[in-house]
Amino acid sequence: MRKIIDIYNEYKIMPNLQEHQLEVAAVALQVCDSLDIELKRNDIATACLLHDMGNIIKFPLGSIPELIGPKGLKYWKNIQKEYTKKYGVDENHATYCITNELNITNKIDILIKQFGFSEAKNTFKISDYEFKIGPYSDHRTNPFGVIRLKERFIDLKTRYASKLQINNRDVEFENLCIYWNEIEKQIFAHCKIKPEDITEEKVEPFFEELRNFIIETNI
Repeated sequence: MRKIIDIYNEYKIMPNLQEHQLEVAAVALQVCDSLDIELKRNDIATACLLHDMGNIIKFPLGSIPELIGPKGLKYWKNIQKEYTKKYGVDENHATYCITNELNITNKIDILIKQFGFSEAKNTFKISDYEFKIGPYSDHRTNPFGVIRLKERFIDLKTRYASKLQINNRDVEFENLCIYWNEIEKQIFAHCKIKPEDITEEKVEPFFEELRNFIIETNI
């Protein structure tokens, strides 16, 4: 059993990536605490807190200077090289390697694998809401905080515009957006709050709990 902050420090997780994972978990906890469905709250939080552990591999370091932090660009480029050398060039593979090193339970690994924008159709079809909350919460944030789902779609489309055009995947993207909107409806049909009630101000109280959150392992 270890504190999540100690794990972040050991794996040299960038400050902005720490904040993102904490924020996703905070959104998830706000949703969990408003549901009329019984869920394993700690499992969902754990998956959110670990879902992007390998993401430094894909970061275009330097493109958003304000997110680099006091250690500077050179330091994080070296960490990126270390990650690539150890885990390869696939950030998702790196994340699964890290959770394996941490001896995270199989249940958490399965929850993490449900994250991802392209998993929308599968996430929609799954009846277990524990597999919906984390991925949905991930799409309620961006590098600067909590956002609405439609803002997230604009953010993704802007970021990956060239890939969508080159691969002629605009229709596929729009279909995935429809599924994410439907997932939001599924979740909030069981909630005491509305999607617009999830704001930066409302999730902030969860941060203290999450910074002291204990990650359980198989050991």
